[in-house]
Amino acid sequence: MELFSNVCKVVNAWINYDHTDRSNGTAVCVFENINDAQKAIDKYDGSEIEGLSIKMEILHKRNYTYKKKYKSRCPW
Repeated sequence: MELFSNVCKVVNAWINYDHTDRSNGTAVCVFENINDAQKAIDKYDGSEIEGLSIKMEILHKRNYTYKKKYKSRCPW
């Protein structure tokens, strides 16, 4: 978040983890608008941070639905 905040307004950011709770090497950064996202891409796509190459692309908003899963010992 800090990296992009000097270019534009970051709304949210998170790192994606696998089933073992280790980073899978990807992250998501949500910008205030598509123009801000493009500014960040123009400045940082292809650069390196801590020895890792940054590849950035615009992902269009998806509608996620939250499905709560219940676990129970009840037989019915």
